Amino acid sequence: MRLIEKIMEVAGALLMATICVVVFIGVVYRYLLNSPIGWIEEVARYALVWVTYIGSFLAIRRSRHLSIDVIVKRLSPKAQKVLSVTAMLVVLPFCYVLIVVGFYYARAFMDQGTPYLDIPLGYIYFILPFIGVLLTYELVLRMFHTIKGE
Repeated sequence: MRLIEKIMEVAGALLMATICVVVFIGVVYRYLLNSPIGWIEEVARYALVWVTYIGSFLAIRRSRHLSIDVIVKRLSPKAQKVLSVTAMLVVLPFCYVLIVVGFYYARAFMDQGTPYLDIPLGYIYFILPFIGVLLTYELVLRMFHTIKGE
């Protein structure tokens, strides 16, 4: 799992760098050269979608996701454990939806290309089941560790 985490970290960083460079180029061409480039927005949009899902995986993997723990810290360790497992059980159906709907969209839109670059949209939607599987694995593993008290 550490290898996958590293790969996702590098992919996220590359996608963020791509967004920055491409948007900068787009601004230069649109406002300084008065010659907008159409594919810039497409690349930035899809890179942002991918980096969002990659970031969600990394946040859960590193326990850095948004949480409000004011009340949780006041609970007993056993109650904290129960609440933690319950929260993971609530997220798991969402992961299932990501996997099922993501595979459906990836297959359904494989024949349709993006407007400028003509990349099959199925490749863009493939991030959904991919991240769904990774999140499911991570949550189940974390749930077992929490229940065991590790």
